[in-house]
Amino acid sequence: MPIPSLNHRMRSLQKETDETKPKYMKADLSVRADAEFYRVGKWAILPVLLAGFWFSYYGHKLTDPVTKCRFLDKTGFPCPGCGGTHAILALFHGHFLMSLKYHAAVPYMALAYLHFMGLYFVRRHITRTIDQKPIKPEYYVYGLVAVILLQWFVKLAVIFLFIV
Repeated sequence: MPIPSLNHRMRSLQKETDETKPKYMKADLSVRADAEFYRVGKWAILPVLLAGFWFSYYGHKLTDPVTKCRFLDKTGFPCPGCGGTHAILALFHGHFLMSLKYHAAVPYMALAYLHFMGLYFVRRHITRTIDQKPIKPEYYVYGLVAVILLQWFVKLAVIFLFIV
């Protein structure tokens, strides 16, 4: 008779202790980050689009004094977020390249959202391989940080090249 592996024994012990616990004490650790992002992404898209269109056509006129960059006013140099509001306005008006020029992170986030939602949908509903190949949402965040920093360094380099 083969000896059961340690992993098999640990799983059976965990199952036994989970079955004896009351329902309110059982922790559901089966929710993965990609599944949670997909669930939130499905429900958040409509409010985000509505708020974005409202802001791009009406709201930016009300918030112009608030959205001025204090860092730029005080130092004369752009902060990593400078141009974000103009990029959102350009993106919601359909000017993708202009949005990319103002702040590359805004179109990156839109494309990353579409890529993630499409990839998750295909893997879950069409190929049914989402359990074997989960999507790592943190890679999108790493890409976002890289795009923000690269865009900021390019803006600073252009400023310093024209000053010197």
